[in-house]
Amino acid sequence: MKQTFKKIVLIVGLACIVHAGISAAQHRSFVRLTEQEFYSLPIDIVFQSVLGLFLSSCGILMVAGEFKDIQVNADMKTKSFETVGNRWSFCSFEHRGKILHGR
Repeated sequence: MKQTFKKIVLIVGLACIVHAGISAAQHRSFVRLTEQEFYSLPIDIVFQSVLGLFLSSCGILMVAGEFKDIQVNADMKTKSFETVGNRWSFCSFEHRGKILHGR
Protein backbone atom coordinates (compact mmCIF):
# COMPACT_ATOMS: atom_id res chain seq x y z
CA MET A 1 0.00 0.00 0.00
CA LYS A 2 1.12 3.51 -0.59
CA GLN A 3 2.15 5.61 2.35
CA THR A 4 -0.38 8.34 1.52
CA PHE A 5 -3.29 5.88 1.68
CA LYS A 6 -2.13 4.70 5.10
CA LYS A 7 -1.98 8.25 6.39
CA ILE A 8 -5.39 9.06 4.92
CA VAL A 9 -6.94 6.08 6.74
CA LEU A 10 -5.38 7.28 10.00
CA ILE A 11 -6.53 10.88 9.49
CA VAL A 12 -10.08 9.81 8.57
CA GLY A 13 -10.24 7.59 11.66
CA LEU A 14 -9.07 10.37 13.95
CA ALA A 15 -11.48 12.81 12.31
CA CYS A 16 -14.34 10.37 12.91
CA ILE A 17 -13.42 10.11 16.59
CA VAL A 18 -13.22 13.90 16.96
CA HIS A 19 -16.50 14.41 15.12
CA ALA A 20 -18.23 11.75 17.22
CA GLY A 21 -17.00 13.47 20.39
CA ILE A 22 -18.28 16.85 19.25
CA SER A 23 -21.61 15.29 18.20
CA ALA A 24 -21.94 13.59 21.60
CA ALA A 25 -21.32 16.90 23.39
CA GLN A 26 -23.89 18.67 21.20
CA HIS A 27 -26.43 15.91 21.79
CA ARG A 28 -25.88 16.11 25.53
CA SER A 29 -26.36 19.89 25.55
CA PHE A 30 -29.49 19.52 23.39
CA VAL A 31 -30.92 17.03 25.89
CA ARG A 32 -30.21 19.43 28.75
CA LEU A 33 -31.81 22.38 26.95
CA THR A 34 -34.97 20.46 26.14
CA GLU A 35 -35.05 19.05 29.71
CA GLN A 36 -35.34 15.47 28.52
CA GLU A 37 -33.84 12.47 30.28
CA PHE A 38 -30.57 11.23 28.89
CA TYR A 39 -30.74 7.50 28.20
CA SER A 40 -28.00 6.88 25.66
CA LEU A 41 -26.31 8.38 22.63
CA PRO A 42 -27.98 8.01 19.24
CA ILE A 43 -26.90 4.98 17.25
CA ASP A 44 -25.23 7.08 14.53
CA ILE A 45 -22.84 8.64 17.06
CA VAL A 46 -22.03 5.23 18.54
CA PHE A 47 -21.48 3.79 15.06
CA GLN A 48 -19.27 6.72 14.07
CA SER A 49 -17.10 6.37 17.18
CA VAL A 50 -16.69 2.59 16.64
CA LEU A 51 -15.86 3.17 12.97
CA GLY A 52 -13.35 5.88 13.93
CA LEU A 53 -11.75 3.57 16.49
CA PHE A 54 -11.44 0.80 13.89
CA LEU A 55 -10.05 3.08 11.17
CA SER A 56 -7.56 4.80 13.45
CA SER A 57 -6.38 1.46 14.85
CA CYS A 58 -5.84 0.10 11.35
CA GLY A 59 -4.14 3.34 10.28
CA ILE A 60 -1.76 3.28 13.25
CA LEU A 61 -0.85 -0.34 12.57
CA MET A 62 -0.21 0.38 8.89
CA VAL A 63 1.82 3.55 9.49
CA ALA A 64 3.89 2.01 12.29
CA GLY A 65 5.56 -0.42 9.90
CA GLU A 66 6.98 -3.84 10.56
CA PHE A 67 7.04 -5.23 14.06
CA LYS A 68 10.23 -6.68 15.44
CA ASP A 69 10.38 -10.29 16.55
CA ILE A 70 10.37 -10.83 20.27
CA GLN A 71 13.45 -12.85 21.03
CA VAL A 72 15.22 -13.14 24.33
CA ASN A 73 18.58 -13.76 22.69
CA ALA A 74 18.35 -10.89 20.18
CA ASP A 75 20.10 -8.39 22.48
CA MET A 76 22.55 -10.97 23.78
CA LYS A 77 23.98 -11.63 20.32
CA THR A 78 25.57 -8.19 20.11
CA LYS A 79 26.99 -8.12 23.65
CA SER A 80 30.15 -9.74 24.85
CA PHE A 81 30.18 -12.04 27.86
CA GLU A 82 31.95 -9.43 30.00
CA THR A 83 29.16 -6.87 29.58
CA VAL A 84 26.25 -9.24 30.20
CA GLY A 85 26.42 -8.92 34.00
CA ASN A 86 26.74 -5.12 34.11
CA ARG A 87 23.71 -3.97 36.04
CA TRP A 88 23.12 -1.04 38.37
CA SER A 89 22.71 -3.40 41.29
CA PHE A 90 26.35 -4.42 40.97
CA CYS A 91 27.77 -0.88 40.75
CA SER A 92 29.70 0.28 43.78
CA PHE A 93 29.57 3.94 44.73
CA GLU A 94 32.03 3.54 47.58
CA HIS A 95 35.30 4.61 45.96
CA ARG A 96 38.26 6.90 46.50
CA GLY A 97 36.52 9.89 44.92
CA LYS A 98 34.76 10.81 48.16
CA ILE A 99 38.15 11.71 49.71
CA LEU A 100 38.57 14.43 47.11
CA HIS A 101 35.38 16.15 48.33
CA GLY A 102 36.55 16.21 51.95
CA ARG A 103 34.18 13.76 53.53
